[in-house]
Amino acid sequence: MCVNIVFGQWQKTSGPANGYVEGIAVLDTTVFACTYSGGVFSSVDDGNSWNAVNNGLGDLYVNCIIAVDSTIFAGTLFDGVYLSTNKGSSWKQVNTGLGNTWINTFATNGTSIFAGTNGGVFVSDLKNISWTTSDTGLAFVNINSLAVNGQTVFAGAQNAEIFESTNSGRTWVTADANLVFESLIVSAICIKNDTVFAGTTTGGVYVSYNNGGSWTTSNNGLGNLQINTLLMKDSVTFAGTDGGIYVSNDYGASWAQRNAGLADSSVETIAVGNNTIYAGTLSGYVYKSGTPLGINILAAKNSSLNVYPVPSHDRITIDFNNKVSSNYHFRLLDLMGSCVLSKAGIDNNTSIDISGYAKGVYFIEVFNEKSEVIGRKKLIFE
Repeated sequence: MCVNIVFGQWQKTSGPANGYVEGIAVLDTTVFACTYSGGVFSSVDDGNSWNAVNNGLGDLYVNCIIAVDSTIFAGTLFDGVYLSTNKGSSWKQVNTGLGNTWINTFATNGTSIFAGTNGGVFVSDLKNISWTTSDTGLAFVNINSLAVNGQTVFAGAQNAEIFESTNSGRTWVTADANLVFESLIVSAICIKNDTVFAGTTTGGVYVSYNNGGSWTTSNNGLGNLQINTLLMKDSVTFAGTDGGIYVSNDYGASWAQRNAGLADSSVETIAVGNNTIYAGTLSGYVYKSGTPLGINILAAKNSSLNVYPVPSHDRITIDFNNKVSSNYHFRLLDLMGSCVLSKAGIDNNTSIDISGYAKGVYFIEVFNEKSEVIGRKKLIFE
């Protein structure tokens, strides 16, 4: 059984309470919430108070919002894209080249911004907002979700498909060769390295450990299969559903519900910022919770843990950048979260024989002498 993530209880903030919350973005210490019919709201005191920031915003039905450096982008239902460079004090419409103004989702790789619309994907350089159609190999489809990792972009479509581009949206191919999503609407996508999660409206979560090459269901412990949003933070994955929030710290092998204090279980969006998790709900309120201890601990500790080679064949080596106690131990987990191997008394450059294990994806967890997790890595046995 995997180590649980420790959460604080959810706390209801004071708002915005003006149309259900579609998206949340955090810029410095300011939290933004976009709503369906109320426009954009901001809070500078961690949700204790909210203020409408709609000056220049021509459409108050705002589907999505994203913070990129010091700029906020808002995607609207009818009026395209707006941006603000002064934390919402004023907005400017930026629709040059945008062939469809029904904006469903945004994603960015730091140099470009991608907009998923009811007419496909559009892309713009962040330095000079001018949109270009990104549709070579991409049928005219409603794009519900986007995720970006470097030059790789995934797009989830209304018509039960998922597409992949490996060249920043210039060309696209289907990422659903085995037709997993044939009858499912892909509502959410998130990606980290070669692990991709796809959420659907009726079938729960699917995961790919080879950058979209193949997919498998990831619904163990997931009590609601209506997935509205997905987010990966370090080694932790969050799923917002019509049954609240579920969390996985083992790359989708298992999920645990985290709803304590959450009065509205219809969670539309999740964001992380300022060591706080924010959840936007159908009731129009933002909830907040302290960041799971597991996120910061694993993010800090994993930098000292190295497990190689990846992919692995006959043996793996566990190595640390610093001296460790001989009381350290590890365990090897399969995709279902079952422990298939454990060993105590490991030190720097410990070599492990894996020749007897089936090919596939595994996870290794290393513990200190207090049985605290100090590192977790994903492994691929070939």
